[in-house]
Amino acid sequence: ITPAGAEFSSMRSNIPLMSRYCYHRYDPTFAERARTLGKSIIVGGENYGQGSSREHAAINPMYLGVRCVIAMSIARIHKGNLINHGIVPMLFESRQDYERIDQDDLLEIEGFLDQIPTRRVTVRDVTKDFTFNVRLELTDSETEVVLAGGQLRYLKDQLAKAKELLLNTGKYIKEISAELNFPSDKAFIAFFKYHEGIYPSEFRDRFTRIHMNNR
Repeated sequence: ITPAGAEFSSMRSNIPLMSRYCYHRYDPTFAERARTLGKSIIVGGENYGQGSSREHAAINPMYLGVRCVIAMSIARIHKGNLINHGIVPMLFESRQDYERIDQDDLLEIEGFLDQIPTRRVTVRDVTKDFTFNVRLELTDSETEVVLAGGQLRYLKDQLAKAKELLLNTGKYIKEISAELNFPSDKAFIAFFKYHEGIYPSEFRDRFTRIHMNNR
């Protein structure tokens, strides 16, 4: 996928330059065609990505607009790198479907993001006018990562949610402190006990009122 050797080692920090050589050994026109298309799908055979444990084997296709890989099987480490960089790894359910597709066929996936959580996606080959199904062997957490667009975007979203939670928590603690006449450190502990459902029942109604006022 990405060339190795001393000649290319110096390019690793220059993704625009290194991406020009993506699949260059097998298809020198790949990078230019991918750039022209803007969004593309890679179709691979057995053990796709074998030996491509470096993350650049996923970064360069991502930079060129590759959105997903459909293969007969995908090497484990490379599959993880694809997920981390927002490229969705999918597997053919039938070898016959794999063998019917040719380079430059137009593939279409309607409602792609909506289909991903089902772990099964329907793809249409517009050029040859047939549809086929592919499966996603992803954990729940991996599914969340690809839906977010990759690990970095996923972490950014999680940090934003954590920041919002902390801001809201700060507001709750101030109100809890005032409502129950607690010092702030005791109010902080009370807040989490309430959310774990272990705080004494006599305080729950007052906590709930504070919570509802802050929604």
